[in-house]
Amino acid sequence: MHRPGFRSRRSQRLLLVALVAGLLGAGGSDNGPVRAIQGRVKPNRPAPGVKDPSIPISAMQAMQQGELARAWRFANNHLQRQPRGRAGHAVLGGVESRMGWAPEALEVFDAGVGARWYGSVGHTLHANALRAVGRGAEAVALRRDDVRIELDGVRIRTYVAMVDDLRFAGDPLEAEAALAEGLSHRPRSSALLSVGADLALDRGDIAEAEAWLALIHHYAGPVRRTRHVNLRIALMEGRHELVDEIAAALIRIQPGDAIAIAAQAHSLIDRGMADDALRVLQGVEARRRGDPPLLIAEARALAALGQMVRARDLAGFVQIRHPADPDARALVEALRP
Repeated sequence: MHRPGFRSRRSQRLLLVALVAGLLGAGGSDNGPVRAIQGRVKPNRPAPGVKDPSIPISAMQAMQQGELARAWRFANNHLQRQPRGRAGHAVLGGVESRMGWAPEALEVFDAGVGARWYGSVGHTLHANALRAVGRGAEAVALRRDDVRIELDGVRIRTYVAMVDDLRFAGDPLEAEAALAEGLSHRPRSSALLSVGADLALDRGDIAEAEAWLALIHHYAGPVRRTRHVNLRIALMEGRHELVDEIAAALIRIQPGDAIAIAAQAHSLIDRGMADDALRVLQGVEARRRGDPPLLIAEARALAALGQMVRARDLAGFVQIRHPADPDARALVEALRP
């Protein structure tokens, strides 16, 4: 059993480490988006003239362009012709991971280990799928080699992903340890400071989250992850106009942003506009995704419209597929008869 106040003191120490190290001039700026977390990892484009029939080039290109449904058809058709191809399994797993179909992705990823694309990109999407089903420790182990790569962007993205793995596995102390390790390398990273704010929000501590955000604005300025934090705070505080503003800006840049779409829907539900929330969730970009945030928002909208059986069925479906998701667990409890 931990001593009272242990977590809050630990979080304050992390803030202090970030502030002091930054004032001493360690680290640099981090202006790039955290693509591995947002599901926008882009595979390496095959070299011109590649003719190897075992490589699902069309699927890779469609995924690179964000056309996930089309990429899935190409990858699936490829595996029908090349059922033993490691590259085909790796790419199909990657597409399904990005679509939010984590259990399906895990069924095929193991057969893709060893493929060149798996080593460069696919293992990251494999780790994302492991996180989604609550296997956060395995996801961290799969990412561990990437923190040794001497590229700041790769290292930062990896530490952020590891913190998220441990958050969603229900292990906040290990998540804080991973954050502290990342901050020891890049204390001014906006992405790492943003995930520190998310850890504070997990505890319901908006004041601490805003302290992390203040450090971001003092140093390198916001990145996409910072805007997701701002969106989360606005939703928690019921500032619906601000939710609309932030979400719209995020969706303009990335139309399939599941976090922004779900936040729009939750805000509409809170305003008594559940019908409008369902229309947002049934949009073309949202419909192709199986992300838990979208499904949870849909279940909540159905409940607000009095369709309790459908709402409970959907919430239970999400919890079965994503057993570690705290929002899914909370919704299931809230919808119990």
